[in-house]
Amino acid sequence: MSKQPPEHLSPIELEILYLTSCVASINEMVNNMIFELQDCDDGSHVVILKTEINQKYFNIHLVDLLTMPPGDGRPNSIEGLSSSLRKPLLNRKVSKLRKVLNEAVTWLDTDVNFTIRGKTRKLWFPTVQQNFTPKITRREAIVICGNISKHNHLVLSRNVKKIQDIFLRSDIKITSEEGFELIPEFYAQFHDDIFNYQVTKIVELLNNIRWEIYHYVKPFFEKNSLQKEQGRRAHYVVPQGITDQLIKHLFYDLLNSGAPTPSVERFKTWKWVKKRY
Repeated sequence: MSKQPPEHLSPIELEILYLTSCVASINEMVNNMIFELQDCDDGSHVVILKTEINQKYFNIHLVDLLTMPPGDGRPNSIEGLSSSLRKPLLNRKVSKLRKVLNEAVTWLDTDVNFTIRGKTRKLWFPTVQQNFTPKITRREAIVICGNISKHNHLVLSRNVKKIQDIFLRSDIKITSEEGFELIPEFYAQFHDDIFNYQVTKIVELLNNIRWEIYHYVKPFFEKNSLQKEQGRRAHYVVPQGITDQLIKHLFYDLLNSGAPTPSVERFKTWKWVKKRY
């Protein structure tokens, strides 16, 4: 499927669309309602999701951020924002935002690392009596597990095909029936265990994006505000080039959700939860 943006939207409208989409998704995941940020002795931090439901919730929203909207051919929010910022319109100082977007994409598209201190871990899948080290990117594992979190078995056929493909990379052929039976085992390995280990790094990457979006949009909103006392509300000039009514609403959503200071402080991931996976 083509990953082209809707033709009727102008460049500034696309930029607003993807900025708002990223902010909305990240705000749902990166907040103190669903996790605790625990201090480590060296000044780094570890993210502890408060409940299993919070972990599923986080995974589902992460999938929404990383996958294409169905049917309209748009890129996902991260890809769309990266593309629109090749020619930034709200602020010319965009290098730091581009950098953190690229860091996130690079991390996601890297294979899950099962090797530590020279030893490579194998995963046991009892349904098919296989013990091996899967070849799978972090993004693939996150998306499959997120889809399992929010769908029942009747709509998981695409994920079964992906699981079959992952096994086939290690020359292990499984049937679609075995693929369905493997879903709980795959989920236990990659969501309950590996995703839980990765979540601190994921939150760090997303939080960095959120902070750099804040620094990117703040000068624009400060420059374009009309400080008029009308019930203590500051009014803002909608940028030229925005004619689509939905995008106008998203512009104000970005004002309300993107311009305020992010709720989670910047932090570095504890080194001991970056050694593997």
